[in-house]
Amino acid sequence: MQDRTIKQCCLSFGLVAVSFRLQRVVLLMLCLSGAVLNVGSHASELDQATLKVLYTYKFGKFTQWPDDKLNATNKHFQYCILGENPFSQKDLNMISGKSVQGLPLAIEVFDSGLVPQEVLARCHLVFISRSEKRRLATILSSLKKLPVLSISDMTEFSAQGGMITLIESEGKLHFQINPDALQQAHISMSSKIMELADIVAKGQR
Repeated sequence: MQDRTIKQCCLSFGLVAVSFRLQRVVLLMLCLSGAVLNVGSHASELDQATLKVLYTYKFGKFTQWPDDKLNATNKHFQYCILGENPFSQKDLNMISGKSVQGLPLAIEVFDSGLVPQEVLARCHLVFISRSEKRRLATILSSLKKLPVLSISDMTEFSAQGGMITLIESEGKLHFQINPDALQQAHISMSSKIMELADIVAKGQR
């Protein structure tokens, strides 16, 4: 794909002051697979929280789960938020009902990350809020080996065993991925996304 097309796509979302590497991330996360979100006249107002919602939504589209996680008994793609919800209702409405893995996305918010493992097992994707930092080890232990994509914007989340960390730096957003955590949960991520990520192993700082 031509660099000019990448730049035009980013400009259409109001993302002007971004690095070329981030432009490629935005292109993949927002423009591929024919599922461009309808942000319309509000494109220039996209902030970090909005981008995090869009990124997490698109991560779901570039992830492969075990077949039984996406079988006919699942009526929705369950997007779970653990802890204090950092996203506005407007942001969540942008992705609610969108198709992910052939299922309409449904959002469920839990005030605390300390929820039963059988409840967590119903989620396809969990965003773990910064409010759960003190309970993170317990949450990750509950999620261990479950085919649930874990994402957070907590510092060193992937180094502690989480799958994807969203990182804000100098007004830009990039991400880390812990491939070992993905493998343990029998989840795989598109090579296109892996190439754009900073790869982190558990315990790595």
